[in-house]
Amino acid sequence: MDPSDLRIKRLALPLFQAEIEMGSPISRAVREQTALVASRGYAPQIELHEGMLTLFLHCPGRQAISIVPDGFQIKATGDHYSRAALLGMLAEHPEHFSPNAAARPLMQDFLFPTLTIVLGPSEMAYFSQLPKAYAALGIAMPVLVPRPGFTLLEQRIDRLLAKLGVDVPQIIHRREAIVDDLVRREIPPSLLARFERTRAETSRMWEELAIDIGRLDSTLRRTTDLARGRSAKQLEFLEGKLLKAMKKRSQILAKPGGTYRNRHRARFIASRTRPEHPPVFRRYGDAVLQTVWESMDLRLPDPPGREAHLMKLDILAIGAHPDDVELGAGGTSRKPSDAEKRLAS
Repeated sequence: MDPSDLRIKRLALPLFQAEIEMGSPISRAVREQTALVASRGYAPQIELHEGMLTLFLHCPGRQAISIVPDGFQIKATGDHYSRAALLGMLAEHPEHFSPNAAARPLMQDFLFPTLTIVLGPSEMAYFSQLPKAYAALGIAMPVLVPRPGFTLLEQRIDRLLAKLGVDVPQIIHRREAIVDDLVRREIPPSLLARFERTRAETSRMWEELAIDIGRLDSTLRRTTDLARGRSAKQLEFLEGKLLKAMKKRSQILAKPGGTYRNRHRARFIASRTRPEHPPVFRRYGDAVLQTVWESMDLRLPDPPGREAHLMKLDILAIGAHPDDVELGAGGTSRKPSDAEKRLAS
């Protein structure tokens, strides 16, 4: 299915018309949801600017459309259109319009209502900015399901983790920081305690100094605070240099062949890998997949410590964006589903 097909664009007309008539309800809803997501500490995947439609005009190239007091303006060319004129152009040539990243999933589910969709971490964050937009347009949002995965933990690595007192969730969540945790164990506790005492004592002395200086000249308060900050950073720099030096001589990291010195692997202890990763097959053969499959019950929730599991499929459809498969190969992907085969995209 070609998403630029004129017949598809005509079916999407109500969605495009609402975006123009209501002055981009999608953009307003996404910005509102984005503020909520950001307030919870999550980085947004979609950046929408105020005063812009979530539609592009292709005339001839793809042009952004801004909202101005007397209608709309094509950002690149400066051409102005009244609301009535832009709606007339949409009705006559819907193929000249296309949705942006925020509006594409809504167009997908407006045309092809979806019960559930399997998403990776970035796609899940992307869709987390869209609930208010779906509600604003009256479109049912699909249930979001995290894409499954699994962790392979070899026996020798399992023994090493037990020896170090580290578990898999710690490695997954702390990544490279776990290296610092392990190396700190080799630093004499008395030295670490001295750093903490020095930090506390220096902070106290700077506070007293700032009070005395402020009594003489209150305008020097900011200068004093800047000097205090630089002093704290110097102590932090020294502690970092010590940690770096200890990593070079660490008995934990000094393993044969440098296996645990590989700084480019975020999860340097646990062998967390995708099933297509060549070393897994070279070491254990294809049978490893069958072993993983038989060890899982997809009807049950994951036990504590296991983040994901393996799903067995007949067909896997791959697209660069969440809606690519549905809009580009919706009919083709539908056929095997009718034959009761398991398909995921």
